[in-house]
Amino acid sequence: MGADEKHAATYHGGEYTPTKYMPTTDDVRDIWVDRKLHHLPKSTRTALVPTVQAEFNRWLDKIRFDAYNEGAEATHISGDLFDVDEAQTSNPYKENQS
Repeated sequence: MGADEKHAATYHGGEYTPTKYMPTTDDVRDIWVDRKLHHLPKSTRTALVPTVQAEFNRWLDKIRFDAYNEGAEATHISGDLFDVDEAQTSNPYKENQS
């Protein structure tokens, strides 16, 4: 996407359709694990993979938790309140916080 397309998509309601590969969460998790453990011997890396994957999941849950809260806060600040049940407005990532 060139600069003109980005400008149109951002400021004039144009559509942005990515032409490059977008990694999945699993792809990013695998890269995270590889980067964290690449310097260790293979036998040690294998044993630590579940621990590092769990670390990634906790980090991602925190990002999701914070993003949800920021969106909810922005909605309340702007006055765009919707008539929804409390269960629908509670942060679904709250239970994953320590």
